[in-house]
Amino acid sequence: MKVKSEASENRIEKKGIRSRISITAKITIWYTLFLVIIALMLTLVLVRVHDERIKTAAENKLVKVVEEVSHSIEDDGEDFILDKKIKFYYKDTYISVYDLDGELYTGRRPRGIDVFPKINIDEIQAIEDSAGGEWFCYDNVIDVDGKDMYIRGMLNSITETDNHLFAMSLVTGILPIVLILAALGGYLITRGAFAPVREIIRTTEEISEDGDLSRRIPLGKSRDEIYELSESFNEMFDRVEELVGREKQFTADVSHELRTPLAVIQSQSEFAMEDETYAAKAVGIINQESRKMSELISNLLMIARSDAGRMEPEIENVNVSELMHEIVEIKKAAAEEAGQNIEAKIEEGISIETDEDMLARIIINLVDNAIKYGKRPGGRILVSAYTRGDGVVCRVSDDGDGIGAKDRERIWERFYRTDGARTSGDSTGLGLAIVGALAKALDAEAELLEDDKSELGGASFELRLKGNRK
Repeated sequence: MKVKSEASENRIEKKGIRSRISITAKITIWYTLFLVIIALMLTLVLVRVHDERIKTAAENKLVKVVEEVSHSIEDDGEDFILDKKIKFYYKDTYISVYDLDGELYTGRRPRGIDVFPKINIDEIQAIEDSAGGEWFCYDNVIDVDGKDMYIRGMLNSITETDNHLFAMSLVTGILPIVLILAALGGYLITRGAFAPVREIIRTTEEISEDGDLSRRIPLGKSRDEIYELSESFNEMFDRVEELVGREKQFTADVSHELRTPLAVIQSQSEFAMEDETYAAKAVGIINQESRKMSELISNLLMIARSDAGRMEPEIENVNVSELMHEIVEIKKAAAEEAGQNIEAKIEEGISIETDEDMLARIIINLVDNAIKYGKRPGGRILVSAYTRGDGVVCRVSDDGDGIGAKDRERIWERFYRTDGARTSGDSTGLGLAIVGALAKALDAEAELLEDDKSELGGASFELRLKGNRK
């Protein structure tokens, strides 16, 4: 337990070193920085637009005031100086009148301006006072009883700035609040989106801690990418749990299969040591059991190599027709001993590039399986081979009771035996597992056909070979 605890602490410590900032925090930081940049850019644009609007508003106001005063002066004529209705400081604008030589005739001018600009009726001029304040100056020509004079209006830009100050204050005050709310909302949304990821991490850590492969990751309600990720993890856990269970069962089955011959060898050797006259018989029994053990271990090693993908076939041109006939002849004696009749229905001249030893072992295992579980006595076994398209089909059928629906999917598993095989006690449950392993190595397909496709009504196994047919 101490070793396990230290390993967990080391893993947590390493994880903390690798990632001090969570993905949620990183996304929130990036999102907030992006919003800040956008807000700054928007503020700069607003300030620029604000300045332009202030200038435009000031210029429009200045022109309007000058025109209003100009009309009043022109209506009064030369007596405009005496007209108390004419205001020379009107709507924050200083009004002054000049003669054609540019000399001040009457009016008011703002203080703090040391040098006034020359008369210019083509454009609005901008000047600064001694305090750095900005003034707009607009000149126009007026007709006073047939005499041309200049009228000038001067307006301080700060008067218009005050009018827009509240709007800018409102904008600059709202922006930080919007940024904070956006950052908080982004954090909460991201945190909620990554909640299944944290659940995945928690579940995998728990599985790593206690080894309970039955745990599964809860699936969210929305079928998004993280939902699919959680589903994939659960499928992986299902597969891992299945594989671990199969390995445990395999280990238990191997132990069970080896226990019997080892017990027989041990007991026979003890009997031989106690009774010298029994020694010869004991040696024979021990030799027989050791051969069974050797065959079992050899079969297990072959299946293990197949599972690891290390079983390499030796490809050559194989005369399938001749090979099938030879197997039928070899197995006739065993079939007759079991009271069965083995028949051949083999198309002549079939050749294909494959591994002859592997193919022979597959067919022999299928024939042995038919002899064991076919009808006794008087049963029939049919071994057939024919071409189909570019491939070759080999089939072994019997007229026994067949294989039940509950066993059809599991007969290819190692050490799995049907009820009949368990009762007979002469099967290790590796025959069809070897067939499956060899078929995989040959890139072939081995299948138990449905009952309605069986030629003799019992079990019918078909091997489909692919490759270059000669």
